[in-house]
Amino acid sequence: MAYALTQNIQLEKINLIIEHAHFYPYRVEEKTLLFPNCLFLHIIRNPKDSFYSYYKRYTQLNNGTFLPEHWLYILESCIYGINDILKYNSETFYKTILLEDLHISPTKTLNYLTEFLEISHHKSLFESTLDGIPYITNSGVHQNISGFSQEITRSKYHQEFTQTDICFIETLTQHLMKLKNYPFESSEFMSKKQLLKYRFKLNVCGFKV
Repeated sequence: MAYALTQNIQLEKINLIIEHAHFYPYRVEEKTLLFPNCLFLHIIRNPKDSFYSYYKRYTQLNNGTFLPEHWLYILESCIYGINDILKYNSETFYKTILLEDLHISPTKTLNYLTEFLEISHHKSLFESTLDGIPYITNSGVHQNISGFSQEITRSKYHQEFTQTDICFIETLTQHLMKLKNYPFESSEFMSKKQLLKYRFKLNVCGFKV
């Protein structure tokens, strides 16, 4: 309402409000109470790629330095979102799509999305824009990519993550990986004690127990 007043927008003429929350979908239950007809769309990617993307982004922004608070933020961002996916995955108002599907099969995935969101299919859906301006990704891993690209789906975490790092991530995200059929690389998961002892080296690429 405050935004509408500053922009001279008549709210009674608005049929659809979209919130782009670039974080985990918090307060789902509260939002469904306030907006009974609301829909949630959650984009998922391979958890190992998500961890690596966050990691690369932080090291680039901080001249190669990776601090404990960065690691905690990554854990919070990834794990909290997974909890919501597991909780609401079967609800009709909550849908998930895989980032990999969006880039590998954009037409099929967008058809699914338009049906769920009850919007018309338009050619603009295949254009990568932000407020009408061509958008180029600022990913820490994939640079200068605009629109759909299978390059986004190519994993690069093996370049710096050790097998122990991978095992740690797979242990934490195992329920989501099973739900969405992401392949595992670890023969067994870490115990709770091993997870708690997990440490990483500062200013060094890759984490070690």
